[in-house]
Amino acid sequence: AREFAVDSVAQDAGEETPEEAGAVELSPSLLDRTRKLVGEACERCAEGAAADALLKVVNRLDEPLRVAIVGRAKSGKSTLLNALVGQELAVADPVDGTTVPTWYRDGVSCKVTLYPVTGSPHQLDFAPTGAAGAVSIGDVRPEEIDRLVIDWPSPVLHGMTLIDTPGSDWATGDLLARFGDKIGIADAVVHLIGHAGARDSGLSDDAGSPAIAVGVLSRADEVGHARPDAMEAAGRIAERLRHDPRVRRLCQTVVPVAALLAASGATLREPEYLAIARLAALDDEQADRLMLSADSFAHAPEPRRPAPGERRALLDRFGMFGVRSATELVRDGCVAGRDELSSALVRRSGVERLRDLLSSRLVERADVLKARSALLAVEVVLKGFPPGESTQQHLLYELEHIRGSAHELREIDLLGTLCGEVPQLSDQDRVLAERLLGGEGADPCARLALPPGAGPERTHEAAARALEQWQRHAENPVSSRQVAEICRAVVRTCEGLLQDVTVG
Repeated sequence: AREFAVDSVAQDAGEETPEEAGAVELSPSLLDRTRKLVGEACERCAEGAAADALLKVVNRLDEPLRVAIVGRAKSGKSTLLNALVGQELAVADPVDGTTVPTWYRDGVSCKVTLYPVTGSPHQLDFAPTGAAGAVSIGDVRPEEIDRLVIDWPSPVLHGMTLIDTPGSDWATGDLLARFGDKIGIADAVVHLIGHAGARDSGLSDDAGSPAIAVGVLSRADEVGHARPDAMEAAGRIAERLRHDPRVRRLCQTVVPVAALLAASGATLREPEYLAIARLAALDDEQADRLMLSADSFAHAPEPRRPAPGERRALLDRFGMFGVRSATELVRDGCVAGRDELSSALVRRSGVERLRDLLSSRLVERADVLKARSALLAVEVVLKGFPPGESTQQHLLYELEHIRGSAHELREIDLLGTLCGEVPQLSDQDRVLAERLLGGEGADPCARLALPPGAGPERTHEAAARALEQWQRHAENPVSSRQVAEICRAVVRTCEGLLQDVTVG
């Protein structure tokens, strides 16, 4: 890693490979400029804690985006991780919850590695049965463990590394580490928010920029006593939370997800499908009596098949909403067979919308978010230098130059600003500005509210129209300084969209 960092400085100093000779010269990307800065910092910090920290930053730039799942203890973080991956990887324990930060990343083989706070990492054995995260840490106490890393081949993990965190008190202090002398471990976050809103998330208002976060209404299937319309009711709660000022300081949007249903639906087994089919075959009176409550479903002596033990197992796996939904789908003839029921339950859970949001709002701008994290880390390292030291002065100047000239970082900062109160900016203009700045996705079509795959002519026309509109806003003499800055930034975004279409 150190050789890579130093080599990058040599290349930036003017050395040229044969393949690069005669190539069209392009402006370096934000990620490339960040690599150059980190490489120069590595070269100037030959040894010590600062050098070790910078080498870790170098490695992060070539890793997938790190996305941490945070919320109160036992709020369903592990279950949501399983839902996103579509496999039983994390141990979802409703009693103890996650006690050690556990990273799930894409790998060519399946393995678990324990990284202690002090000492060398070592591999652990998978449990014979159960989730991949069901490993024994032996005599090691949780407080002596920095993290567990589980490598698992997965298309979802190919685009992002998911971090299952302990309770939110730990996450707020160590996750993004925007303040103090800590280097954060994540680039973006998924906030689990309870039905009561931000006060039920366990997170403080400084838990990170809302532009790098997505909110999830946890346990959405439990709304309204897990009735058949639970997800519709959860959708209304999520819509209300999107406009809650405290929630908007945490994340730009909130989506309802029945994580237990998504995880269990994706791993539906044939015996479970057969048991659900037997439930669907009951007469209406017997089915209504059985489905009246979770207690009656689990303990009623009749019917004999599925037996009370089978029913309790279904309840543990799918929850009351899942059992009711699965039985309804089979009874009404909406699905035929295990695979169709599995797909239908995953769709009903809402997890597919969450995956789309993570892709459009986070993974699509992964390079920008990783560069942002790296610059924050370099800043933390440089704060440890003696004040006025020449290396510190030079690198801080380069860091601020990158920040000041990178419009992508400015967009993220302004998206955070727009989530708060902005006097003199109408709600309609705020929504338009958020979208143009990439709040609903970095793709030009998402920014311009065009259908995916809109042609160059239509994209050019929309970008030109938006540019004209926001130029007028920016020139309004009665606008406050804050509103004028926002308008000028949106103008810069529109100019970039127009140039990209023209060049393309």
